Amino acid sequence: MIIEKVVFQADALLVNLDVEKLTPTEVVILHHAYIQNKPIMGVGLRVWEHVIEEMLSNRINDLERAVKHIRTHYTLISGSLNASPVVHR
Repeated sequence: MIIEKVVFQADALLVNLDVEKLTPTEVVILHHAYIQNKPIMGVGLRVWEHVIEEMLSNRINDLERAVKHIRTHYTLISGSLNASPVVHR
């Protein structure tokens, strides 16, 4: 499954908690990251149901602080400025 491969290649996961609801795909991604012991950083103030909250390794209130945390603790590798960065420890 492609989701398993993507999560396997990632070193960490960043999830927006201030959305109205998570899509089924987002929940599957969270689940795969959780069972692979990947750090899951939640960004936002919204409190989710207990299962989602339990999956979070860290919670940061705003995106700017989350980006600073990632830049401090991880190396960002990207092929171009327009590409989504791949996070490596």
